[in-house]
Amino acid sequence: MRFEFTEDQLVWRDEVRDFLRQNVTPELKEEKRNSDPVTNGPLAKAFLEKVEKKGWVGVGWPEEYGGMGETMIKQFIFMEEFRSAKAPAMGMTLTSLAPTIMQVGSEKMKKEWIPKIVSGEVELALGYSEPDAGSDLANLKTKAEIDGDEFVINGQKIWNSEGHVATHEFLACRTDPDAAKHKGISIILVPIDHPGVTVTPIHTWGDMRTNQVFFDNVRVPRDNLVGNLNEGWNYAMMALNLERFDIGSIADVRSLLVELVEFLKETTIDGEVLSKNILVRQHVAQLYAELELCKWLCYAAASIIDEKQFPIKEMLMGKIMGSELKAKVGDIGTQLMGLYGQLRQHSKWVPLNGDLERLYRVAPFYRFGGGTNEILRDIVAQKGLQLPRAGVR
Repeated sequence: MRFEFTEDQLVWRDEVRDFLRQNVTPELKEEKRNSDPVTNGPLAKAFLEKVEKKGWVGVGWPEEYGGMGETMIKQFIFMEEFRSAKAPAMGMTLTSLAPTIMQVGSEKMKKEWIPKIVSGEVELALGYSEPDAGSDLANLKTKAEIDGDEFVINGQKIWNSEGHVATHEFLACRTDPDAAKHKGISIILVPIDHPGVTVTPIHTWGDMRTNQVFFDNVRVPRDNLVGNLNEGWNYAMMALNLERFDIGSIADVRSLLVELVEFLKETTIDGEVLSKNILVRQHVAQLYAELELCKWLCYAAASIIDEKQFPIKEMLMGKIMGSELKAKVGDIGTQLMGLYGQLRQHSKWVPLNGDLERLYRVAPFYRFGGGTNEILRDIVAQKGLQLPRAGVR
């Protein structure tokens, strides 16, 4: 495949780069480095307000919902440039959940909720996983029963990473207990500050906070239903595929590799500059090639979307490759630095601000966030190669 940007796409890329060059300050990067990944500090909030004023909140959204009505290629260029510059990124609410509401929500819901999402008044947390329903999401047990004009919700969610900063849950619930597992699920928007909702923290090895969220007779209006009753499985998968596409964007990791190369050029061990060591060079060249391949795989998926098709297997392949490359770059990068690679960011001797060491600890999350890679490989085999389900003869 030969892929080149059009003149219009290059102009857009340069416009985004110029904005980032002027607004991503060392202070902003430092604040981002020291913040929880889902929590924005004051500098990040001010930066994102500038992005909103530019009209860039929804590059690929329809114009009637406050977007630019641009192509997926341009949206992906935007995502890549923000990550490359280590700028605060648009959250899942904007990249995957709001587009799902725009696709399947009623006109009433879209008119009520999309402006609030654009303004930042509403921030959504993804309420899917449960203690007994992770990769097999159809096993979820959180239930929503209809009582007049309300849903009454009871259950528990886990690994709810934005539960402590969001205003609402994009909540997957069982609304028909007698239907087949995939058929009786609905998506409901639930205010996190409602009576009966309890958020408790889980702190991870990667310095990330995630949460358990409990629902005890939580009442919300039936109008908070996204799309149609009992069709939530399809909506959940729609949002997940958009999230997976987002995970495949790893321009920040490519930038980190560039920084690693500069470190290797400047560092001498046992009288030899590291960049001249043949094994080091082979490792770096292999990482560079794989990162470039992942980038163009994601752009290929974006181009298929622009042709009004849905590239399920390409998006999954991008997610699998991108998430595993995060781990690979973190692993190999810290090894190439020797013992210095194990130092954390506030150490006097830490190289690259400790970004590679932190990537090493955070990366495992991406291999199961948005769907476990082992399961996604089965889906690629079925959808892309028409192979039978695993274990089926």
